[in-house]
Amino acid sequence: KNDGEENKPMYFDTLKVIREHTLKYMMQSPFKGFIKAHPGIILDVEYGTSLDCMKARLGNTKDASIVSRDFTPQENTLVMQYNVPYVENPLAQDGLVFFVQKDSPLDSMNVTQIKEWLLNPYYMLSEQFPKLNSEPRLATLGAQSSIYTNLSLVCCDSLRVERPVKPFENVEEVKDFVKENDNVIGTCYLSHLHGDSTLRAIRIGYHHKDGNREMPQIVHMSWIIQNRYPYEVNYDVLTSPNLPGRNKTMRFLNYVVLNRGIQQEFFDKGIIPEHARFELIKED
Repeated sequence: KNDGEENKPMYFDTLKVIREHTLKYMMQSPFKGFIKAHPGIILDVEYGTSLDCMKARLGNTKDASIVSRDFTPQENTLVMQYNVPYVENPLAQDGLVFFVQKDSPLDSMNVTQIKEWLLNPYYMLSEQFPKLNSEPRLATLGAQSSIYTNLSLVCCDSLRVERPVKPFENVEEVKDFVKENDNVIGTCYLSHLHGDSTLRAIRIGYHHKDGNREMPQIVHMSWIIQNRYPYEVNYDVLTSPNLPGRNKTMRFLNYVVLNRGIQQEFFDKGIIPEHARFELIKED
């Protein structure tokens, strides 16, 4: 090489990504792998609430927003009002769960009871389940988190949650609070309970849209894969539409969505990869 080539600066492109605090445990390794695989792209990652992620998409201030909830009705109104273009690129699936201590007498509920409990502060589970010594408290993340927002979107047909909550900054704090108090129901994603034998997700009964009844089952990844759990949650990467194939954002999408190693990492953490193939074995 001549002196001019040696002194020629390397070209870098910056990819701006925002992701929810809730998804920190699943995205650290993919981010590191992408940086290694694409040294010419500077990955600028910001962490925020789900509301921050949605604002970034609405304002087109980031190349990609990684989220685990849909737009709220209010946000959808803004999307239509300002004609905001976006694409939901599926990344993975999970489940919103209500969990208790392993030995809690509260074993199962149905979606009607859960919806009524969340919407009506005067509805008492202790009256429905005599084994409960007192009325359980609800522990979850703050109002701007995806988990709290999904209580409305996924469990209550987008109606406002009226049940008083004990809010926390992160899932580990919610889990610790449930472990320390036997009259608390916590909410998180199923993958957050992966490998923790001290806590148990409450079984949920419901009716499918076709009227068939689904009996309460042990909450497991296999039921979500079969679409037999009522509170499914989608992890999406929100981007602008019509991106060219060699675009930096498309490279990021192809890496995190299609990389087999990352798909396996998701699965090992209790997350269901969107583009994986599963063979379910029916037990006798």
